[in-house]
Amino acid sequence: GISEGRNTFFRITPDVNDLCVFAVKRGNIEKRFDPHANHPKFQTIFSRLKKYTILPLRDYVECIFSGMTPKSGGDAYTESEDGILFIKSGCLSNDGRLTIDSTSKIKSDVHNRLMKSSQLKKNDVLIAIVGATIGKVGLFDLDCEANINQAIAAARLKDTILPEFLVAYMLSPFGQAYLEYLKRPVARANINLDEIGQIGIPCLSIKQQKQFIKAFYSARDLKEHKIKEADKLLENTKKTVFETIDVLFEEYIPSLYSFNRLRDLIGTGIFCNPHSNYLNTVFAQLRKNGLYIGDLAEFVEINPTTSRAGLQTDTLVSFVPMPAVEERTNNVSYEVRCYEEVKTGFTVFQKDDLLWAKITPCMQNGKSFVASNMPTEIGFGSTEFHVLRKKDERIYMPYLWVLLTDSHILEAAQGMFSGSAGQQRVSDLFLKRFPIVLPPVEKQKELADQVFKALETNRVIRDEAEEEWQVAKEQFERELLGE
Repeated sequence: GISEGRNTFFRITPDVNDLCVFAVKRGNIEKRFDPHANHPKFQTIFSRLKKYTILPLRDYVECIFSGMTPKSGGDAYTESEDGILFIKSGCLSNDGRLTIDSTSKIKSDVHNRLMKSSQLKKNDVLIAIVGATIGKVGLFDLDCEANINQAIAAARLKDTILPEFLVAYMLSPFGQAYLEYLKRPVARANINLDEIGQIGIPCLSIKQQKQFIKAFYSARDLKEHKIKEADKLLENTKKTVFETIDVLFEEYIPSLYSFNRLRDLIGTGIFCNPHSNYLNTVFAQLRKNGLYIGDLAEFVEINPTTSRAGLQTDTLVSFVPMPAVEERTNNVSYEVRCYEEVKTGFTVFQKDDLLWAKITPCMQNGKSFVASNMPTEIGFGSTEFHVLRKKDERIYMPYLWVLLTDSHILEAAQGMFSGSAGQQRVSDLFLKRFPIVLPPVEKQKELADQVFKALETNRVIRDEAEEEWQVAKEQFERELLGE
């Protein structure tokens, strides 16, 4: 831009990444004509690798392939132990590791027939090519059979490139820039397999590749170590809190029962049969001093007519899809939108409600939060949440959140799954009839605060580890450039 003043004339040169308006010579346009692919920032990034011979990824691979996703809830899925791991793009990460969902499996005959062309082999490199997961990469380093869905491109490499190097390169600013360049910024961004084969890779010897990745993976291991230590501190805090709760629980249960801890009760498996006489007997005893969750919180039934009554099209609401909720942290990213944008297909909630994911694997991973800091009065979230609203002043909702994100309780909830494999849900009956240890509100606040302080410490350590990891990826880039 140009600014002219009375006695001044100066030019401001914007960062190339911030350019909104630019011109491209016709001769410089290659395959795509859209503004995104021709943004000058990409050529600026790619030109930095000019010291190397750059070859397309397809020259380094035996094949590049993708999978498919059988019909949700269909008979292609199985819970059997001999089922085949079915890897989705959500299993990929920003550090090259795979987060395996052991409950996501397909039948062996589907793996060997319908999806034969997308069977994985050890050391295949997986790249997310659809939606918000674009940019995530994973190395399949398991000694087992597995398959992938259509949101993943798998590259089976020749011996001229190390899979660890390709993963490191794809996670570096260069690799991420290529994926950003290739994706089509439409309603649901995507990259096709031919375009994945066009990704430019520096031509390096195996010795050079090993040299570049040594520090990269050392930094990743350090990050993992820090996160494990942070998680250990958090779990110790939770253990202390539940030991306190168990002491309170002993006051509610007479010695004639074979358990005297909340976790012992959960471990009996009686929640798998909520109508059993034994369960009713136990709960009857609990109710002398304790309560069900259903006595303290109402479960909001979603009636599209009444729950949205009075809302204008321009009313601002806090929008929370499932991906916006972190696992077991009570952290959520609110996006303020107009009611008109989200008026159908979402669960309505309000401030201080507790939202608890009911669908696998979100429930198993502890996706839930208390909407205590939402920026608007009304929220709209995924329909895969149970919405709990306080109806008794004796309950402190963050304390209830601590209980409902405990790994033992989440494990017990799996006994109440209903529906077909791959799309199973937990009925609200599990929560309504769940016995709760109810100390005074001040004690509930004290116990919850211990957990939330530990969560904040955990977050700080994780953020530090992530910053160090980002520095390591940038260092990989600098070493690649010889800087």
